[in-house]
Amino acid sequence: LDLSFGEGRIRTDLLASGSLPVARGELHADYAAQTAQLRLEKLALDLHGGTTLGIEGQLGGLSPQLVSTGGPLPSSLHGALAVTLAHVPTTRIAALWPRGVSPGGRKWAVANLSDGMLDEMTAQLGVTVDPQAMTADFSDAHAVMLYHDMTVDYFTGLPPAKKVGGTATLTGRRLDFAIAGGAVKSLKATGGTVSITNIGPGTETLTVDVGVSGALQDE
Repeated sequence: LDLSFGEGRIRTDLLASGSLPVARGELHADYAAQTAQLRLEKLALDLHGGTTLGIEGQLGGLSPQLVSTGGPLPSSLHGALAVTLAHVPTTRIAALWPRGVSPGGRKWAVANLSDGMLDEMTAQLGVTVDPQAMTADFSDAHAVMLYHDMTVDYFTGLPPAKKVGGTATLTGRRLDFAIAGGAVKSLKATGGTVSITNIGPGTETLTVDVGVSGALQDE
């Protein structure tokens, strides 16, 4: 299957808004009978404003008999996805973060990140599809992000860190920032790490190890 399409909206319950506005896109997929897999070779979407989304993956359990005769659907289908999201303003993160993918990480990011740009995020995750209910559950999410000029509210009551740039890794309920630069008031970050564990229900733990330079009396 090779398909190109223009501007419109993709209806999906995976997003809080219920739809995904698209400027243009293309889809390339095929079915491998020998492995009973549906292969998503490429789904590339232009999401307006320079933001792009790319997805590759596979979904198993689709036997040749099922595909050719349309027999009874299995109770579940299992697969894996690789996702790349690029050039995302921080203000769009909430709208583009799918339901069921690290909900604790989403809640923390929406509450504590503002300004700046998510230059790129690559993620790998497992997916289980209920073909009868037309729903999907995600698991084992692992994502790596590159960002710049973000404002981070890292601890309630303390001044936020601004113009923060670097990388971040999200695995399950853990989020690790490797900070290349930023500032808290007149203190300049010269590099370091911020780790947030147990994201979600319960008590979160914050560990900060960041080198700074500047006049302490100004803080």
